[in-house]
Amino acid sequence: LSMWSPIHLGVSDRGVPVELPLAGAHLLVGGATGSGKSSCLSIIAAHAAKSPDAHLLLIDPNSVQLSPWKHRALAFADDSVADAIEVLALVHDEISRRTRLLAGLPGVVRKVDPTVMAEHGLSWWVLLVDELAYHTSVAGSSKTQAEFALLARDIVARGRAMGITAVMGTQRPTQDVVPRALADLFPLRCAFKVNNASNSDVVLGDGWVKRGWNAAEIDHATPGVGILLADGGKPQRFKAAWVPDNVIAELAVSTIPLRPAPPTTAVAAGDASSDDTPTPTPVPAPTGNAAPNADR
Repeated sequence: LSMWSPIHLGVSDRGVPVELPLAGAHLLVGGATGSGKSSCLSIIAAHAAKSPDAHLLLIDPNSVQLSPWKHRALAFADDSVADAIEVLALVHDEISRRTRLLAGLPGVVRKVDPTVMAEHGLSWWVLLVDELAYHTSVAGSSKTQAEFALLARDIVARGRAMGITAVMGTQRPTQDVVPRALADLFPLRCAFKVNNASNSDVVLGDGWVKRGWNAAEIDHATPGVGILLADGGKPQRFKAAWVPDNVIAELAVSTIPLRPAPPTTAVAAGDASSDDTPTPTPVPAPTGNAAPNADR
């Protein structure tokens, strides 16, 4: 697999496969507990883990949904506020490093493409956050919450052209958790069952409820059913694919050898001195099997 390839998310209500290109895009996912939100994130994590051209960077305060992949990841944070901010800062610094790299290339190069990646040893960075609300409105101080939100917004604003994909999920899609200044930066939106129409519009964007796309009307008895809004397109109802826990446990270990080498600190030939970004230390490989995902 490759992050340049579309991700198979599931099937539409017409039985047609739903393929989502995430290269050069970001995805906002919202859904109540048990709606299928975390399963959607697991699908994306599995695709990225099986892609030798992708690094995973994970923030999982619950240490349940994304933690099985932590040994495949370049960086992982659980409920530690400091660690979560450190992961975002790492991504932020990489965006700045790549921006300087492009500025030093001949001609006008506005974004990272397969040629630039191959020539300069870059990999896709896939940032997965589940749960967004924890670090923006629950844990830490108002200062750390603001710092987390500012870094998250900057990553979503500048990351697309730099080979950085951000996928952020929340079971509480309210304006305080996902302010419009952040939500509007996501070209891709996915809403599973939510508690009310307001939550649905926070995820999909203002006005879609009035046009008949209300994720609050999804039946509780149909977990995995969601509404997907692609960049510039019309929403579509779909059923997300399912990755069983035993498959996640196996992939979490078997994909470790596919983890790319950590990024170098050199920006461009003759310009290495201009970059002081530290080289991150990957999470060490486990000696046994990774823990399976306990709560799907």
